[in-house]
Amino acid sequence: MSRLLNAALTIALIACLAGTAVAGEYAFPYTDPYVATVVGTPPDVMYTPERTARPVGHTLRVDDRVAPELFWHSEEMRYSVVMQDGEAPLMFLVAGTGAGHNSQKNAFLQQVFFDAGYHVVCLPSPTHPNFIVSASTSRAPGYIRDDVKDLYRVMQLVIRDLDIADQVTDYSVGGYSLGGAQSAFLSLLDEQRGAFNFRRVLMINPPVSLYNSALRLDALHVDGPGAQDNIERTTSRLLKTVSEFYTSQDKVDFGGDLLYRLYNFRKVPGDDLRTLIAVSFRMSSSSIIFATDLTLGTGYVVPKGQRPVPGDPLLGYLLTTVRLSFEDYFEEFLAPYLIYRNPALTRESIIRDSSLRSIRDYLRGSEKIVMVTNADDPILDGAEVDFLRRTFGARGIIYPVGGHCGNIMYRDNVRDMLRLMQTGEGR
Repeated sequence: MSRLLNAALTIALIACLAGTAVAGEYAFPYTDPYVATVVGTPPDVMYTPERTARPVGHTLRVDDRVAPELFWHSEEMRYSVVMQDGEAPLMFLVAGTGAGHNSQKNAFLQQVFFDAGYHVVCLPSPTHPNFIVSASTSRAPGYIRDDVKDLYRVMQLVIRDLDIADQVTDYSVGGYSLGGAQSAFLSLLDEQRGAFNFRRVLMINPPVSLYNSALRLDALHVDGPGAQDNIERTTSRLLKTVSEFYTSQDKVDFGGDLLYRLYNFRKVPGDDLRTLIAVSFRMSSSSIIFATDLTLGTGYVVPKGQRPVPGDPLLGYLLTTVRLSFEDYFEEFLAPYLIYRNPALTRESIIRDSSLRSIRDYLRGSEKIVMVTNADDPILDGAEVDFLRRTFGARGIIYPVGGHCGNIMYRDNVRDMLRLMQTGEGR
């Protein structure tokens, strides 16, 4: 079934849930934030670039590390690039939580910025297993200061790998969701190190606090007695569907566009969008936990001494990890591990330093940084939306609806993003 037909069927299925169009100038069709988050932008109101290019995939050997046998395919980091014919500005795009360089949203933005005249390099999220295995210094993503240092190193290696510095007039960086927040921290790091001197930094639907946003996604599960059993039942059902969907493929990627793919697949029920979003997040985070544990050999999920190899059954590990909330991972593994590596850290400092509030003065004062988000984004609360409004002022746009990245492909949003990149000012 074609992607267009899938999208059309999706629109028909959720039409009764979508509500009325937003009155006034902004007319994104879905007013329910969970519908918007899951379904995204309908094809008839999607931005269509006039020019497109086929991305060229590359692999990068970051250092001489040896990957676990199960992750033999991730010993090198994967990224993609599209190039203009001559000199042009270059845009780095950082994917969201658990997503690879070629996630649906990254691939779309790559064509948008190519059409706008940029060379475009798409990078995986530091939380994607390929990055964890091939490029993460800590091998345990979640502390934005460490993850951004790894990204910054990789970005420099990519320019060297492509040998295109003489074809680049200036550099910009952007990302969606977690990648949007990381873009701001990349900009601050670049102020100190000066490898790129970014002309513009684009934040799309960024979390204000990584910790708080992760807890909100986990809280979308049904509360009360039996919640954990509901998680496992729902996840088991979705895994069965994923297994059928990927029958002809070599591996299953539980990050990136899993939510969209699951919803569009005809056998997936769509009656509880909150649970679907929460389970998708759990499946993405479980992939992070599994890759981290296996790479470090800590025994957190995979017993010490056991080294799964290709062909081994992994469902048991997955069902174990999906029962772990982000809070479990943070309290039991990530914070203790990071503090062991750097005793100057504390639980509280890790949470604080991974929030945009920790760099508020820089965000307020830097004219190069622009931001778009939605007032109904499920990963934000009212105080955080207000924080973004007050911090960015005219350099930010906050749409009334759109959920989490649901309107990223909407034609009005894309035109606004391109204008922000050009002028640094919103509507």
